[in-house]
Amino acid sequence: TDDRGTDSLDKDSLKQLKDTGDYQVKRSQPMNTKMLVVNSGKKDNAVSDKTVRQAIGHMVNRDKIAKEILDGQEKPATQLFAKNVTDINFDMPTRKYDLKKAESLLDEAGWKKGKDSDVRQKDGKN
Repeated sequence: TDDRGTDSLDKDSLKQLKDTGDYQVKRSQPMNTKMLVVNSGKKDNAVSDKTVRQAIGHMVNRDKIAKEILDGQEKPATQLFAKNVTDINFDMPTRKYDLKKAESLLDEAGWKKGKDSDVRQKDGKN
């Protein structure tokens, strides 16, 4: 098989090719993961606060992303590297999808909801 360029095909195109009966789709385990990267280097940025970054981690529904967006083609990612990469310590804590925990962490970090709004503010900033 030739797997060059397969990452450039979306799930619908792969399905169409498979459905023709002329092709077999075979996927290897990925070496990397899809990730959300936050710029925490700026002092006045909300994500410079570790607690806010932890809250964001609890807001990401990895299972739903893997199932619905990635069409079950990849497993939910909890770390930078996929589990099949060797010589990596995978005994790191993971954050489960938990909106209540995320809200609690944001409250703890001083990001409070407005009286009549779900928009959070800290020191007058959104």
